[in-house]
Amino acid sequence: MRVAQQQRARRVVVGVAASMCVVVLGLSIGSVVSPPSPDVSVGATPTAGPVAIAPPADSLRGTTLDGGELAIADFPGEPLILYAFADWCGPCQDDLALLAATDLEVRTIGLAVDADEDGSRIALADAGLALPTMLLDWDQLAMSVTPVEALPVWFALNADHEVVDTIAGAIGGELRLRTLAETALTRTEPSNVVTMAPEAPPATSSPVGCPVGPVEERTYVVQPGDSLSGIARTVYGDPLLFGIIADANGITDTSPLQVGQTLVIPPCEASQDPGVATGAALDAMLARLRATLDPEVAQALVAGLPDTYSELPTADPSAVAFGTADLTLLVHQLDLLPGMTAEQVIADALAAGSGTVDLDGVPAAFTNPAATGQLLVPLPGNRVIVLSPEESRAIDYEINVLQQWMVVVRLQLG
Repeated sequence: MRVAQQQRARRVVVGVAASMCVVVLGLSIGSVVSPPSPDVSVGATPTAGPVAIAPPADSLRGTTLDGGELAIADFPGEPLILYAFADWCGPCQDDLALLAATDLEVRTIGLAVDADEDGSRIALADAGLALPTMLLDWDQLAMSVTPVEALPVWFALNADHEVVDTIAGAIGGELRLRTLAETALTRTEPSNVVTMAPEAPPATSSPVGCPVGPVEERTYVVQPGDSLSGIARTVYGDPLLFGIIADANGITDTSPLQVGQTLVIPPCEASQDPGVATGAALDAMLARLRATLDPEVAQALVAGLPDTYSELPTADPSAVAFGTADLTLLVHQLDLLPGMTAEQVIADALAAGSGTVDLDGVPAAFTNPAATGQLLVPLPGNRVIVLSPEESRAIDYEINVLQQWMVVVRLQLG
């Protein structure tokens, strides 16, 4: 096919995400694994979220690997899984092996996109998989199913052959594959949400214990009003463990939760020491969300600086440092995920055992107040900053100064 040959010549190696091969064309969304080509620029970082609602996929048809014809319309009223892959896509080979080892209730159709015919036969044979497969180019796939030019990519079609779920990237495990099949069987409304598969398999267990553990691996369908921390509270008993769910499902600040999205919930062992577990989870949350200060926040911090403090140099480009000759405090801002609020972050920290600091009627949270504490301060504009000592030392004796300083900062930001 002329288009496929032209596009195959335009692939370029970027080598970023191990779970995905993405062609750099007009709608590319990430990295590519393919023969190098010097005349194409690198595409954007992989993203997820909604795309245009695709029409029913009945128009999708192509030539099979044995020279016959295959069309989605050949399976009227039957839910299907479509698997788009290529012989030159490394992560696709793992998915093919997983398909061969998994007995699904839903028929799977292979879409060999921009692929070599002989190479596709070899890839299927190596996986021990007899998969009805049609040869397509990118334009055929985009017009019939989705404009996302990523490989591998999975589609769940309901009985009307509407796309009800899309996963870009290697699916990563039997549970996700079975969940996709269940979605094809049960979901009736079409979905334009593209979920990015995580770049690594989900953790076999939480690194910290769960208050309601042990929790076995399961799935969860996102409901209206859900947030990651709320889901973590429901399934693990600890809202601070939201990062485990985010990592297992490839969720970032650019891929917010979508109502109806099916999440994999990794397993979690029971907490041996709830105090240690919640403290570790809080530290993990703060590290995960740490970001550079807004200029407006930095200006307010300087304007409200106590007489005994001064702004100090720091080697940390994401932090601003303040303090005295005896104490250096690093200040970071938290990058809140969609659906999170400053009040919720403070409430979760307090629920995890932090102390409360009153900022003229507004609560802040002070972690480990008798040890190496960190002060979490909610700011106007749904922002949160964290004050922490540069070295391991207690700052509880400074709490009165910090308290007065943060009240002024909040007033500055109005």
